[in-house]
Parts: sequence; C-alpha cells; structure tokens
Amino acid sequence: MFPFARFEGIDTQLSPEMKSTGEVMGISDNFGLAFAKAQIGAGQLLPTLGKIFMSITDRNKVDAMLQVAKDLSELGFTIYATRGTSKWLDENGVANKLLNKVSEGQPNVVDMIINKDVSLIINTPSGKTPRRDEVKIRSTRGCGACRLLPQFPAQRPSCRPFRQLKLRTFDVKTIQEYAKELNS
Repeated sequence: MFPFARFEGIDTQLSPEMKSTGEVMGISDNFGLAFAKAQIGAGQLLPTLGKIFMSITDRNKVDAMLQVAKDLSELGFTIYATRGTSKWLDENGVANKLLNKVSEGQPNVVDMIINKDVSLIINTPSGKTPRRDEVKIRSTRGCGACRLLPQFPAQRPSCRPFRQLKLRTFDVKTIQEYAKELNS
C-alpha cells in the first residue's frame, strides 16, 4: 500500500517493482464482496454514490465497458464523460453529462478532483495528448478522495463490489477464524 494521498502532484502509476509489494486479501463467498474487502484493506475506499468520470478510447468501447457504464448508472452514480465517450454512451442509452478533456480546457475532471466532486475515474487513454491528460489526472488525484481505474481489464469486475457494498453488509474475520470454519 502506497500513501499517494499524502503526496500532492505526483504521478501515481506504479512501476513493476512497486506493483509486486504490499498485498492484501479479501475473503467472501461472493467475488464482488471479496474484491471490495481487498480494496478496503488496501486503503482504497470504494464509493457507493457520487459522480463518475469516464473517458474511454475507441478500442475499449466494447459491450463489457458499456455494461459497466449501465451498471454504474443503474446503481445511482452520475456519469460525466468526454465528447467521444459521451456520444457513445448517448447512442447506447446511458445517461451522462458532457465534460471537457483536460487538454480542451475547463471545466474538466481535474476541476472535479480539486473540488472533491468525483468518486471514481475510469480512463483508458490512447495517444500523446490523452496520455498527458492522464498524467495530469493521476498527479492531481491526491487532492480528492477518488478511485482511479486506468486499465480496461480492471473495469470488468469493478461494478460487482459497488453493487455488493450497496446490497449487503459484511463481517471481518481473522485468517484463523476462516481456517477454523473450514476445518469444522
């Protein structure tokens, strides 16, 4: 676990060496809840309400990503999207509000981060300008309490923990308690 929130203005993308340390585990009979527990254990609080920013590159505008957007909207999140993503969401019946890319001027997601007005960022950039925008987003992230999901594979299971956190409470047990249950 790395305390990025304590260091304003740094790029939070992890290098391979940094990715291999600080593991946590979440256990449940439900994948979504297990994932949510692991995220909470790593200090990543998952939102159950609020505003989501989405900027999806064309190659990631696939059915699985559309389902993520629909699920998040259904769970009561308000989706803000960049021009191309907003058009794609509109064409597929997902309510959203248009927001500028960072490079297009204000208002943009960096303003939302600074104002602590965004709960989740789903950003899959492609190309030089979008990647520069991504660095600005990541380095501004310390200013707010938002969760950043920068890679497409991370998006697919991401709605399950949000749904589970809304649907049920969970308990916390020690490894020894789980082992005792397994052995009885």
